[in-house]
Amino acid sequence: MSTLTPVSPIACLTPAEGKTRVFSCPTGQRRLFLAMCAIVLMGLTDLACTIIYLTNIGLLEANPIARWVIVQTGVGGLIAYKSATMLFTCGALYAIRRHRASERCAWICATILLGLMAHWAHFNAVIPSLSHEMILIALNEHAFPIEGWVTLAQH
Repeated sequence: MSTLTPVSPIACLTPAEGKTRVFSCPTGQRRLFLAMCAIVLMGLTDLACTIIYLTNIGLLEANPIARWVIVQTGVGGLIAYKSATMLFTCGALYAIRRHRASERCAWICATILLGLMAHWAHFNAVIPSLSHEMILIALNEHAFPIEGWVTLAQH
């Protein structure tokens, strides 16, 4: 008599054939789950960095939709927007999890976010040397507006 041991209650997405309480988790689905976790963690890191800079000195937001959401609704709207995009992405990846392309799509999304994390790492490394320029931008924000610059800082 052989018994199957669950790999992880979270990672196991489909019941094992012929078993009632034992779950199997194919390797591809485990990797998909790992990629989805990476997407969520990097998305939350991006959100945290964005909020930190938005509420202090401001930043140049390259995403026009996110910029509009920030200007119209503030931090609460940004959190809702970012959460919705992560939920949609992971939901779509979960919905297509049985297709061969699902894992590739998940890793492409994770790679794009990894590039964004590299951008944040570089930005955080360079920002101390730009403190004079950042102060000038913050002080003259209304006199000399920079397209794409958003801030929620209290002056």
